[in-house]
Amino acid sequence: LETRLREGRAEARAASPGTTAGLRTGDVFGAFSAPARRAPSTFQAGFRPVLVWKAADDLLVEGEIELELEEEIEVELEYAHAAWVAHDLVTVGVGKFLAPLGLTPERLHPEWIQKLPELPMAFGHDGLVPTSVVGAQVRGGLPLGPSKLGYALFVANGPTLNTGDDEAEEAGMLHFDNFVDENRDKAVGGRIGFLPLPWVELGISAQSARVRAEGTSRDEIGTLLGAADATISR
Repeated sequence: LETRLREGRAEARAASPGTTAGLRTGDVFGAFSAPARRAPSTFQAGFRPVLVWKAADDLLVEGEIELELEEEIEVELEYAHAAWVAHDLVTVGVGKFLAPLGLTPERLHPEWIQKLPELPMAFGHDGLVPTSVVGAQVRGGLPLGPSKLGYALFVANGPTLNTGDDEAEEAGMLHFDNFVDENRDKAVGGRIGFLPLPWVELGISAQSARVRAEGTSRDEIGTLLGAADATISR
């Protein structure tokens, strides 16, 4: 009898409408900006659909596309990655994911969370820190008695160096929209967060990479990005 019951339950699960779960979400935003010095004022709008798919109990796929009105409709893949829960304390991911550098890229970049007219100075267009990277990551958390340690480590395509050939004022800046790397070296970085109390987090993050100008064979130079953050939430 027990065998027949198990077989019946297995047949019922196999005949169910689906064995995976999905979520469709996103946000729509509108804005009005009036810069100083008689620059044109303008309205802005955008739409960011997000798809989350639980392909298996230990496999999650997530992606976001941004459609924004500039001089024309711009379409950009914000992120698209797969994450495998290898252990309760370890998750492995691959694809294009939000960079674990500081708090802004991962936790504060959506318009419905970040209420300021612009992102902090180090982030956003022509920022000092990438918003997303293409590569692989390992992340998780470790209990330390009453405290907790969170980590996110990644290896990804490194940035490219702007030599100022087209715009002299941008010479020496790093470009992070590099879906194809320019050399064999990769960017390596991550963030370590320590929670001495459940409502207090102290974090430090860094990224190291050797870069060269796009489309050239010039000598490579070393770059190091670093950040520190503190959060109190009650």
